[in-house]
Amino acid sequence: MVEPTASPSFIVTPTGTQTVSGKVDLLLMVDDSGSMGDKQELLKKSLPALVRRLVSPNCVDASGTVIAPSNNGFCATGHLEFAPVNDLHVGIVTSSLGTPGSDTCVQPLVDRKAHLVTTGPGGVPVANASAGFLSFGAGGVADPTQLIDDVTALVGGVGTRGCGLEAQLEAWYRFLVEPNPYDSVTVDADGVAHREGTDETVLKQRHDFLRPDSLLSIVVVTDEDDSTVDPVSLGGRGWGFANISFPGSNAPQNGGRGTAPRATSACAANPGAPECTSCGFAAACANGSGPSADLCAVVENDPICSTTPYYADRDDSPDARFFQMKRRFGVDPQFPLDRYVQGLLSAKVPSREDDHDADGRYTPTPSCDNPIFAPALPTSADQELCHLTAGPRSQRLVVLSVMAGAPPDLLHPNMTAGDWARVVGTDPAGYVLSGIDPHMLQSIDPRPGLPGPSSANDADPVHGREWVTQGELQYACTFALDAPRDCTTVIPDDCDCRLGTNAASPICDATVHTLQVAAKAYPGVRPLRLAQLLGDNAVASSICPSPTTGPVTVPGGNGPTTGYGEAFRRLGNRMAMSLLPAPTGL
Repeated sequence: MVEPTASPSFIVTPTGTQTVSGKVDLLLMVDDSGSMGDKQELLKKSLPALVRRLVSPNCVDASGTVIAPSNNGFCATGHLEFAPVNDLHVGIVTSSLGTPGSDTCVQPLVDRKAHLVTTGPGGVPVANASAGFLSFGAGGVADPTQLIDDVTALVGGVGTRGCGLEAQLEAWYRFLVEPNPYDSVTVDADGVAHREGTDETVLKQRHDFLRPDSLLSIVVVTDEDDSTVDPVSLGGRGWGFANISFPGSNAPQNGGRGTAPRATSACAANPGAPECTSCGFAAACANGSGPSADLCAVVENDPICSTTPYYADRDDSPDARFFQMKRRFGVDPQFPLDRYVQGLLSAKVPSREDDHDADGRYTPTPSCDNPIFAPALPTSADQELCHLTAGPRSQRLVVLSVMAGAPPDLLHPNMTAGDWARVVGTDPAGYVLSGIDPHMLQSIDPRPGLPGPSSANDADPVHGREWVTQGELQYACTFALDAPRDCTTVIPDDCDCRLGTNAASPICDATVHTLQVAAKAYPGVRPLRLAQLLGDNAVASSICPSPTTGPVTVPGGNGPTTGYGEAFRRLGNRMAMSLLPAPTGL
């Protein structure tokens, strides 16, 4: 077994030269885990404003200031901010990719494989999404109102029964970028994972959805951090971090569940130190298959590995395992964020045959043409999957919008390095978190500088207060529900204040503990860090909307501030920069 590399270097190969388009391919990645119901309702109310703006842009004056929405693409005063989009695709994938190789999220409902959502509430097919996505314009829906109704129905079909280990980044990467998306992951008798087969549904849906000359806009909507595991990392044993009971664990806990091994002592102060590794390598070191003689010596002599090499049950809840992994476990089995930067900005990406070395380290060789920047895509495994030709799309025609857990006021359109430090730390790649806002620290325990568990539920305007969690993380932000939710009368997974669970949480009524009065979001560190790395190719907003006193027109865009109107206004402003200019006179 060999440790993974934390953040390998990679090459961004130049793309095409087309910088504006009249076509839009809009892909939403919507978290479908249990706490997302309230956010999906806000999404249904807010997304139509973006769709309306695309097909009927705002009227602006000579300085670009919005005067009013247009009347079906015509302005009585001023001119259109961009040409109306008359060719639009809208598709949705969810965060449920299962947990490849592990014992969690193995049923179809929690392993949706990055296949497009085609049904609405109750599993009723959305007729206009029979191709897998919605199409507006020639050959598709002609009525914008019908398009908005269909988009709303698809969001309603996402649901909240998905996998609790969300794969928010890998889901869209698998759908758009992965040259040869696997069909399944198997684990052999030695505990080594292998990616098998080709998912031809992904290939066919990608082929039909993605045009070579469109503006590609990806919207990530999630209230948790990315929990994607790289199943073939750590010599093919990375999948174990998604297991309820950690494979080979010698520390049976609640119900016999084995917990994950702890990190060596050096990791607490410096996760990047050479002496930072996993106590879990002890068995491999003993039989001669450890990572190296030097690291085996560290493990054998480390006081933590000698006394308490495995976590206690509360400190290793599978739902809260994927944070600060190098610091806590000594290894990080997740894909580095470089994978996703390369996937969105480079004309060349690795195939799954050459994205890891023989020891399971992620060392991508950009050997394949990126489907995002190719003019013609395969539809089946018997066609060429890797060596495609170069298409016209440039990086300018790729935009990622992230709506994740963070205090709303931390994120704005003109982020500086200092602003980002408050969100993800001064140097997150180097494990330096100085400068970070305390709400963005990922911790099970109460965090310094914030109102403690004994404070009033509204002591902090951003997240209420800290609380004594039952193995889950502290919140980044909360927001009031439109109406309280009685958790004794609704489906359990849809309510966060169930009897005997989260009574101490600030999102539960202080007197009637089974009454949920607010919604929550955890720090969305990886998605937001990706937005930072992408620079002008990304827009970042909080999934906790800023409180308002009512529907108020937003200067500079379509739609109200309620819900996610401001987030979609920001995205629309960025998309406008890559859309065709309006014809003279409109």
